[in-house]
Amino acid sequence: MNFKTTIMILTAFILLAGAYFLFFQPDPETESKSDQQKIRVVYALDKDKIRQIRLSFKDESYQPLTLAKNPDGVWQLTDPFTADADEPKIGQMLRDLLEKKVKRTLDLEETDLASYGLQPPKVQIELWTEGESPTKIFLIGNKTVDYSVYAKEKSELQVFLIESSALDDLTKSPSDLRSRNIFNF
Repeated sequence: MNFKTTIMILTAFILLAGAYFLFFQPDPETESKSDQQKIRVVYALDKDKIRQIRLSFKDESYQPLTLAKNPDGVWQLTDPFTADADEPKIGQMLRDLLEKKVKRTLDLEETDLASYGLQPPKVQIELWTEGESPTKIFLIGNKTVDYSVYAKEKSELQVFLIESSALDDLTKSPSDLRSRNIFNF
């Protein structure tokens, strides 16, 4: 290779690298805006501050279940039976819920809820951070054609769309969430 060819290749590389950094770098404002649309930000929920979770299902083949942190901060299944819970699965389930992006918000009347599968909901998630009553109650309804599901925070009038994987992420049985460890070390 001669000197002229090397200079041309180096110039082309510099131009391509400059174009990449100029045109293809994500905009920090866009990143923070997409982060603001996540459920954890919209509803001011911190995964580490959640103390109790109750899941109820429309499908009667799934039992309602309650998970709570004991005084040591360890998750336990408290209803329908008492057992240690699988910490990684609980953490993943909470991350899956709280990291879902609110794709779109709809203003609906209370009478429209049944047509969206929100009355009764397919899945109802009650989250406690402190106190005797749930901090937030989320209702998950029917799937839409654009790979979303209708969801609603119970106390609000607005319905929003989140990824349809929320139904699969939250449809768990007590045996799915109990710890499989024989001995705790």
